[in-house]
Amino acid sequence: MDNQQEDSIRSILGDISRDPNISEPFKSVITETISTMCFITHNDRFIDINNTHKKGDLIADYNSIIQKFGKPSLCFDDIKSDYEWQIEFSDGLVAAIYDYKIGINYCGEDEGEILTEGEHSWSIGGSDPRVVKRIQEIIKYS
Repeated sequence: MDNQQEDSIRSILGDISRDPNISEPFKSVITETISTMCFITHNDRFIDINNTHKKGDLIADYNSIIQKFGKPSLCFDDIKSDYEWQIEFSDGLVAAIYDYKIGINYCGEDEGEILTEGEHSWSIGGSDPRVVKRIQEIIKYS
């Protein structure tokens, strides 16, 4: 998604929030749905995930994450994690998907999980708990 698309989405969300003819519950559903569907990743541009922490978990395989969010980031804590993806939604909420202390980088080759094979429990980080459901839904409906 480029800057023009982001601006258009933010404009639409603003219009929805100001429209007195749309009920508040419906506004929330529309806003959340649009925000879930529209996101960028670290593959598009730098995403600042400072001041975020674990909010939930994602059970998924590596390839499902790659299909939705692209290649993992090269900028992350590679001592405690092997892979990380950073995501920013159209409403500005940010999330990270990462393995935490289960992979080869932290546990070593003998005990670490091979994260590119099979399903694993990935951590979902963010500053808002809504990102957990968004990430889970994106993967679920892939």
